[in-house]
Amino acid sequence: MKKLLRKRIGGKRHREWAWAAVFIALVTAIVAMWGAQEPQTTPADSMVNAGNAPGLVQQKPTTASQPVVDTSVVGVLATIPEAADFNNYLHSTGVANQLRNGSYTIFVPTNAAIATLPRGTISGLSSSAQTRLVQYHVVSGKMLDNDAIMSGTYQAMSRDTLNFNVNIETGVSYVNSGKIIRQYKASNGIIYLVSSVLFPPK
Repeated sequence: MKKLLRKRIGGKRHREWAWAAVFIALVTAIVAMWGAQEPQTTPADSMVNAGNAPGLVQQKPTTASQPVVDTSVVGVLATIPEAADFNNYLHSTGVANQLRNGSYTIFVPTNAAIATLPRGTISGLSSSAQTRLVQYHVVSGKMLDNDAIMSGTYQAMSRDTLNFNVNIETGVSYVNSGKIIRQYKASNGIIYLVSSVLFPPK
């Protein structure tokens, strides 16, 4: 009788362990199936999803800002080392602010040309005289290309006359007595480096 009782108890425990094993296997299979169906999220997805949740701020990737390049005659002139002195006068007289809209031709004396002037030749002028001097180097409303135009006279921004001479045979160009050294093209005009300072008539 005792042996029979022990046999029944052992069989019952065996069935309990078997059911427990089946239950664990079933739970494991369900968890595995759930994990396979759940979409994988990346940190980027998490940030986007966070932006859709109320009270959360969406984080956007930052991009490096590109420097703005000024291709106007004023911007190009500022990049020419040999024109630094005239560029200072262009801004100090306020003429630079007048060259934003329209097309222009600027005859720019080099630093060396300005350095040959007696001390005080320009700095000793009144503010209005300095403005007129700078404006005399600018032709407004025209882009004078020495490769495409003939010699002629043109009215400067100061309302004085400039003489523009192009020697077709030698390819050398002059404005008044100043020899044109180099040409720079801008989005709204042309800049010429010249060998001397241009003085308006008295």
